[in-house]
Amino acid sequence: MKKLFLNTSLALGLLSSSLVIPSAADAATVTKNSSGKSFTKSWSLSASGTNSTWLMNYGFNTDWIDEDYTHTTHSNYDHTATVSNGNGAYSKNAGSKSWAKIEVTHKGSYVEYSITY
Repeated sequence: MKKLFLNTSLALGLLSSSLVIPSAADAATVTKNSSGKSFTKSWSLSASGTNSTWLMNYGFNTDWIDEDYTHTTHSNYDHTATVSNGNGAYSKNAGSKSWAKIEVTHKGSYVEYSITY
């Protein structure tokens, strides 16, 4: 009985050590920033991944209020759009092939825009 218990424990230990569990460390983040840009008039830029698997439109808009924004999409993965400015960091999530859109009141002279997938 003791031998059966040891063999079972060993088998379970080997099985659990071979499982691959994805972690947040597997996520990729692409970050752009406002360096070289002013916040006196609206501007927008885009960035995209290989074969356009992801797209990030980002910038500064003065249409209604002064706002920092990023709109992101990914063709294969759930993803998160994030804007970080003088007010803090703000994020929105979306599924694959959908848009994650975040628009926040502008503050500061340096802003970061990112997509995480």
